[in-house]
Amino acid sequence: MPEQFTESLQEAVLAVLAFDQKHGALISAHVQPEHFDGLYNQIASAVLNYRKKYNKPPGHAHLEDLFSRAKLDPSDRKTHALRQALIGLANQAESLNGEYVAGRAQDFVRSQKLKGALRSANERYLQGGDDAVSDVEGILHTALRFRQTTLDAGTFLSDANKALDFMTKQAEFYSTGIRQLDNIDLGIARKQLLLYIAPKGSGKSWFCVNAGRQALLQKAKVCHISLEMDEGRVLARYYQSFFGIARRPDQYTRPVLEFDALERLTGFKLRKNKPKLDFADPGIRKILRGKINHWGARFKRLVIKSFPSGSLTLNQLRGYLDYLELVHKFIPDVLIIDYPDLMKTDADNLRISTGRLFVDLRGLGDERNMAMVAPTQSNRAGIGAKRVSSSSASEDISKVFTADTVLTYSRTEPEAGLGLARLTVEHARDTDTGMQLLLTQSYATGQYVLESAFLAGSSYWERLKELTGGDIDGNE
Repeated sequence: MPEQFTESLQEAVLAVLAFDQKHGALISAHVQPEHFDGLYNQIASAVLNYRKKYNKPPGHAHLEDLFSRAKLDPSDRKTHALRQALIGLANQAESLNGEYVAGRAQDFVRSQKLKGALRSANERYLQGGDDAVSDVEGILHTALRFRQTTLDAGTFLSDANKALDFMTKQAEFYSTGIRQLDNIDLGIARKQLLLYIAPKGSGKSWFCVNAGRQALLQKAKVCHISLEMDEGRVLARYYQSFFGIARRPDQYTRPVLEFDALERLTGFKLRKNKPKLDFADPGIRKILRGKINHWGARFKRLVIKSFPSGSLTLNQLRGYLDYLELVHKFIPDVLIIDYPDLMKTDADNLRISTGRLFVDLRGLGDERNMAMVAPTQSNRAGIGAKRVSSSSASEDISKVFTADTVLTYSRTEPEAGLGLARLTVEHARDTDTGMQLLLTQSYATGQYVLESAFLAGSSYWERLKELTGGDIDGNE
């Protein structure tokens, strides 16, 4: 393992030890101070002793208390590095992915043991002598023989304490901004794959931007991979979504939902709006710079990376995530891929290759404790259809079976003109399916969803026909 990667990983491991109660306890059972280098060794020794004595991490309240005032004297240059290391750990603690780091602890310990063995083997080899070769072989053999077990027998039905954890343990969930889905914790969850099926040109990328924005607002670290648009265009869409910026100063039509006293949808009306901000404004750069500066470090929680269509492989994606962790100490909580069908696949076995890719992506989310958001295009029949179903997924239907949650997006031409669309829950592991929601949208100002409501009965279609005065059925 490269030296830099070891340093990045040991800092993350140490941050979990110092601040995370549950995952730090798992790591503390396997690491020793000697596994850490330099100042980290000194900090690890103090943190591990504290955990052993009090059975909890020192946290923000007590981390500095573990060291004497002399060692933390800001006027002493010798202690500056220690203070900076403690500050770095505290900053990491703000957005720790404890479960993922705990999973990497085994790699860390093995790496440190191997590094120490190589150093010892080199020193022994340089000493020479009749037994040098056999001694070097023994040092390396001991290091290579080390395996830290992570095997788990599973959960026996008779183990009530562990078996009943399912009643309180829920997947970490990030809301979508769609109230009806958020109320039942349906959408963006760690170790789960959200599949979003929509026709070509209907706003799959806007859904991804909405997902990234919502997760960021909930303090998640988000990695947005684009295989369809360059980074500048995706950035512009995020700024539109956050700040309601239009491309042009033209008026746009915004639908407004109407409800009765029981919050049931009764109809909708149309309202003309003029955007408050637009990219055509000569002063927009200064305005936008001020808004970005106001958000400050919060915007550092989201990174956008584009790759050419048909070029990104799963191994390259893994390598990029490793790079983010190594160089930028950025471990995503949410990974958005817009969209996986544009990753590199086997052209001779397209359907099998595509299906396998979605399985591997879900596995990647499970392995790294990330929520996965993956839109996919519906087939030709879904364009303009009154109802897009999960069977409309292009290429391989197995991607639907792989996903934990499947949402489909439908809108007819008259609906598109009014800023209306419908979202259907086609598949969900822990809730009823078939739920249909009406969305009001404003792509003109970057808003995937303004309002939402349960859709039932025929009054919606009657009102739509009344406003458009034409055919509302679309393609069946």
